[in-house]
Amino acid sequence: MVEMCGELRADKCFYELFTIGIVFALLLGYTALGLRRAISDIPSIGADSVEELVLAVTALYASFPVHELLHGLTLASLGLKPRVQVSRFGGYIPLPQVVDESSSEIDYRSLAIISLTPIIASLIAALASALPSPIDYPLLLLAMGNVALSSWDAYLLFTVRKLPGVKLAYGGASVQLLGDCDEISRRLVSGLSGERYVKHWAGWTWFYFTVLFVMFLLVELGSIGFREGFTLKLGPILVFYVEPVRGGFKTGFNLPGAYGLAAILAVPSAYASKRIVERLA
Repeated sequence: MVEMCGELRADKCFYELFTIGIVFALLLGYTALGLRRAISDIPSIGADSVEELVLAVTALYASFPVHELLHGLTLASLGLKPRVQVSRFGGYIPLPQVVDESSSEIDYRSLAIISLTPIIASLIAALASALPSPIDYPLLLLAMGNVALSSWDAYLLFTVRKLPGVKLAYGGASVQLLGDCDEISRRLVSGLSGERYVKHWAGWTWFYFTVLFVMFLLVELGSIGFREGFTLKLGPILVFYVEPVRGGFKTGFNLPGAYGLAAILAVPSAYASKRIVERLA
């Protein structure tokens, strides 16, 4: 029997997963919206009736069981034994998830197939939502919820990518490392550099998002005194605007746009801060 030498758990990284999940959902939403504007005269995707709104909210809640169902079907297609197991995410939140009951050995390619299946399904659903239909909004929310939940799959896949040849066992929100423990320990020293980069990136993302929001508040205060408007826009990404109108000001802070810009700005900052911390260590 192959010895288990360690376990990588995504539920220990809720902060990073939350950040990645929002970015995934925004990317998918903007992709669907951009395609809608390119192929249709209807510029937005939204609920056209109360029934569609109810269906959309239901679809958002259904994204979790759909996500786990896709994992289960993929496990079965690979000859593994899917089973629903209730664990505690972060040690507190009850989380039903699909795991491999047999704890069979799999390689990185198999883990990639298991992890990427929900992301591919979300992309297909998002592309379908770009076509005007009575269920385009529910489809979009289902896709965004599903791809946001794929953050832990992408995180584990990204973390173990520098451990070539190491056998794995799929545990839902965790991956067990099997094989020569001494060799695995040696590889983990350098192999987890990607995980450290993600931690830096998540921190810088929220830092820049906070800076943008504070900037918006300061511009609002300045506009009161100088009666001047200001719009912050980077390419197609609108962050915020302050426009003087009769009797006051018209203002708006675009949460998705600000978050997307913050995530982009965080990429070089995370690389630089990671290198500095490693040199000082």
